[in-house]
Amino acid sequence: MTPVVVVWKWVCGRDVIIAELPDKRNERHGRDMVFYNAVTRHDTRVYEVRVNDVHAMNITAGLGFDRDGALSHVLLFVTKRHEVVPNRWEGPHRDAVGDTTKYLVSVIAEEFENRMDDTPWYDTIFDPPLEGRGYLHGLVDTWVHEDDLRVRKCGAVRDDNDDDELYDGDDDDDDELYDGGH
Repeated sequence: MTPVVVVWKWVCGRDVIIAELPDKRNERHGRDMVFYNAVTRHDTRVYEVRVNDVHAMNITAGLGFDRDGALSHVLLFVTKRHEVVPNRWEGPHRDAVGDTTKYLVSVIAEEFENRMDDTPWYDTIFDPPLEGRGYLHGLVDTWVHEDDLRVRKCGAVRDDNDDDELYDGDDDDDDELYDGGH
């Protein structure tokens, strides 16, 4: 079955596409899906993340529903597939992996807009070598990076004009992409 694009965004100077793999929906994926007690049933989805047309990450999503069928808890398991993805986030610049994850949560929030409990929650679990990013949990809600006042620029432009290896190793081709918080 053909992948279904759910997100296509410009993230930290890179073209990022998140596509659901419908043929993998509700298959067993070897993940320990531990939901809140209120969850009585769950579905599983698998997403492929492409960065500048490179298969960079996989995200397996467990969607937990309460007895009324409302989305209650989302588990996101993130797996690195290419070196274009940084293993950890070291602020103050934007976290490309974090922004990508938040865009996916936003798509899930839009899909279940009228079918969520009062406080639907998401948690993100990273497979090694990915680490850190403890801030990637919270209410399932829509998000755009302009709303995120935590950090204000895409890439830390230092004195040496290095782009701080956001997605592309150590080249300097996106130093000019400082977005000024817009």
